[in-house]
Amino acid sequence: MRLTFKVATEVTGSLFGAPWQTGRFVQFASTTSGVTATRTNTGFDNRTAMGVGMLSMVTPVRFDTLVEGQFSQRIPVTGIFTITFVPEPRIAAIYATAIAVLFTLGLRRRTVG
Repeated sequence: MRLTFKVATEVTGSLFGAPWQTGRFVQFASTTSGVTATRTNTGFDNRTAMGVGMLSMVTPVRFDTLVEGQFSQRIPVTGIFTITFVPEPRIAAIYATAIAVLFTLGLRRRTVG
């Protein structure tokens, strides 16, 4: 993915992104003074088999700036997208009804047999 924009007549920039993931990625950035910075980010999927829980997805993004047509700076940015899943009350009611029916059928079999 690439998004290009213009802030002023002499300043433009581009965003370069990757697909969202629940895995881990490492970003490296060098500043104009020669210092290298490292950033590690990890997404996760903590949902249960019922779908309840939290899902966090991450993506590495690079932001390049141009000033008057000359490359100015490359800035690493991290996109983080987190969703919390909560079951609907109707689903819980359906499960409770199904368990009650199975329990009742089990009691009938015991009393009949």
